[in-house]
Amino acid sequence: MTTTLAKTDNPTPHSTSGLESRDTPRIEFLDGLRCVAILAVLLFHYFSRWTLPLHSASLYPYGNVFAPFFKFGGYGVTLFFIVSGFVITLTLFKCDSLFDFFYRRFCRLFPAMLLCSVATFLITSFVPGNLFKTHPASFLPSLTFIDPSIYNKIFSTTIFDSIDGVYWSLYVEVRFYLLISTIYFLSRKHFLRNTLAFSAATFLCTIALGILHLNGLNQLLEFVAITKTLPWFIIGIGYYLCFVRKPASQWLAVVGVGTMQLMVYSKGRVVPTVMAILIPTFFFFAMTNGTVRKILSSRPLPAIGVCSYSLYLLHQNVGVTLIRFFAARFSLATAQSVLLACLVATALILLSYALFQFYEKPANKYLLGVLLKRKRGNRASLRISSLPEAIQAEGGR
Repeated sequence: MTTTLAKTDNPTPHSTSGLESRDTPRIEFLDGLRCVAILAVLLFHYFSRWTLPLHSASLYPYGNVFAPFFKFGGYGVTLFFIVSGFVITLTLFKCDSLFDFFYRRFCRLFPAMLLCSVATFLITSFVPGNLFKTHPASFLPSLTFIDPSIYNKIFSTTIFDSIDGVYWSLYVEVRFYLLISTIYFLSRKHFLRNTLAFSAATFLCTIALGILHLNGLNQLLEFVAITKTLPWFIIGIGYYLCFVRKPASQWLAVVGVGTMQLMVYSKGRVVPTVMAILIPTFFFFAMTNGTVRKILSSRPLPAIGVCSYSLYLLHQNVGVTLIRFFAARFSLATAQSVLLACLVATALILLSYALFQFYEKPANKYLLGVLLKRKRGNRASLRISSLPEAIQAEGGR
C-alpha cells in the first residue's frame, strides 16, 4: 500500500489579497468524492427513499424491489459534509474578511439555486400526476438558504417549505458557514483551538441536556450549533490540516474529536456506528492512498463531481416526477421502468454538467469580477485621497 500526500509550498495558504488571488486549482480526488456522494444520494432517492418502509406508499413504478440495496445511500450527504469542512477551511485561508468569505459562498451557491429551484417548481407544478407540489412562498427559504421553519414561525403560518426536500442540507451548510467563519475571523491565530473548544462545549451541552431531559433546549442548541452534523464538518477540517501537512498531532486530534462525537451520537446503533468509521476512513484513503486517489481522479468521476451541486438540487423531485410520468405515459413494465430511471439520471447528469460549464462557472466568474472591480476602485480612491498628504509630507522634508 502506498500513501502519498499532495505537496504544497505553503502549509497555511492564507492570502491577504482575497478575491484578487487566483482560484485554487481543483483538487480532483475531492471531485471524485463528490461524484461518489451524489451518486449514492441519487440512487437512494430513485430506489429507496420514496417507497416502503421509508414512505407510506411507493412512488416508483418498480415498487420497493431495489430499496434494500440503496437504503444507506443517504449517507452520501455526510460525505458531502466532510468535503465541505475540507473546502471551507481552504476557502477561509484565502479570504481576508468575513464579507469576502460570504460573497464567495454567495457566488458559488446562489446562481445554481436560483435556476434549479425555478426549474424544479415549474416541472413539479405542471407535470400531470406529480406529488411534489410546493407553494410559491417556498422560494423565500430556498433562495435565502434559511430553514422554512423559521419563516413559518415568523409569519405564524405553514405555507413555507423547500422547493425540494434535499435543500435541508444546504440550510445546515449555511449554518456551518456562519459558525466556522465567525470562529475564524474572531481569531485566525487560534482558529483550531477555538474550533475544537466550540465543538467540545456544544457536544458536552448536548449530552448534559439529554441527561436532564431538557429536550426543548437541546433542539434549540441543535438548530443553532448543528451539533449532530458538526462532527462531520470537523472531520473535514482535520483532513484539510492533514492535506497541507500540518503536524499529525493537530489533524489527528481534530479527526478524533469529530469521530468520537459521532460514535457517542450513534448510541450503539450498528449502522450509524459503522458509518461514523467507514466514511471518514474512505475519505482518508481517498486523500492518502495513491491507487484510490487515482481511481477517484479518473474520468468521468471528477466530471460528475464538478456538477454535483446542480445535480443535487435537481435530481430528486424533478427526477422522480419524470420517472413516474413517463412510466405511466408509456405503461412501462418493471424492467423498462428501471431503465427509464437510469436514463433520467443520465440526462440530469448531462444537464447538470452543461449548467456547470455554461451557467454556474460564468455566473460565478461575473459575480466575483464585480467585487474585484469594487475592491480595485476602493484602493484607487484611497491612493488618490492620500496624495495631498503625501505631497505635503514631501514638501516638509
